[in-house]
Amino acid sequence: MLVRQRAEKNNIGLALEIEENLPDLCADERKLKQILANLLTNAIKYTKPGGTVTINARCRPESSFVFQIVDTGIGIAPQDIPNALAQFGQVDSDLNRKYEGTGLGLPLTKALVELHGGRWTFRARSAPEPRLLCGFRLGALSLRQPT
Repeated sequence: MLVRQRAEKNNIGLALEIEENLPDLCADERKLKQILANLLTNAIKYTKPGGTVTINARCRPESSFVFQIVDTGIGIAPQDIPNALAQFGQVDSDLNRKYEGTGLGLPLTKALVELHGGRWTFRARSAPEPRLLCGFRLGALSLRQPT
């Protein structure tokens, strides 16, 4: 897995917190993988060695399937979120200059979530306690109970 290799290379811990007995999820597998890869890659990119990135998955019956990515990275100021979510937008920082990108990852991810009828969440805190939470909910219509 590319994400795991990148995390190991940068001495970043990956944690998985997945609720037991999740129902099946009706979603485009390729697009769902792209969403998760984009979020995890970004989290790893902006987390310093020794930090952690956690992926959370749970289900709220009759409500939604919830995925969250939480990291201990550099954080982002709330006023910079609109720029980070704009196509080709990037938040100006020392790490951004160190790790180039196109500025399309988050806008593409948000669009893919919305194509699935989902809702996007992006909360951030900046120093002194940076912690980034990206997540998305896919509605009850996307859930299918195992047979």
